[in-house]
Amino acid sequence: MTYSKKRTVDEPFIIGYTTDEHLLLDLDNTTHKQVRQITLMIMREFPEVGNALIVLSSSGNREHIIDITKKGRPKHFYGKDSFHIVFDNIVSYDYICEIIEVLVRLHILPLAYLTIRQFRGDMTLRLTGAKLLNKTKSAPVLLEHIHNPYIKKEDNKIKDYLKTFLAVRLL
Repeated sequence: MTYSKKRTVDEPFIIGYTTDEHLLLDLDNTTHKQVRQITLMIMREFPEVGNALIVLSSSGNREHIIDITKKGRPKHFYGKDSFHIVFDNIVSYDYICEIIEVLVRLHILPLAYLTIRQFRGDMTLRLTGAKLLNKTKSAPVLLEHIHNPYIKKEDNKIKDYLKTFLAVRLL
């Protein structure tokens, strides 16, 4: 578990869950349906990762952005939600990076995500709300547990995540 000081008095810490043993993903600006489809694809193609837990990491990211296309026409973009995916089984960190590299090649994750994972050697997901300089992120919300029909074992790392998740709620 990691934490960093916040710039507010009411909640002095942002607390996160950190691991290098099982796959954690942070998907921004997407929908629950898309995250579910990505999760099922990962389970099918990389069954060793095990079951999955989908968590809504923040919502309300509904800003309206207007950009100009190459033809000079305005194009409207509306922000979507952000999600975390926690997978259950212990796998090597090299294998985690291989999975992330595939997701980068499929344009599911940005290249910077892989670069940061390779540099840091671990993954962290936020467990608390966060007051940032220009916005507030709500505490993550558990959404859905998905059983992987392709697995042969369960390492129960989702239980470790949930124990930490619930312990933080009691603070």
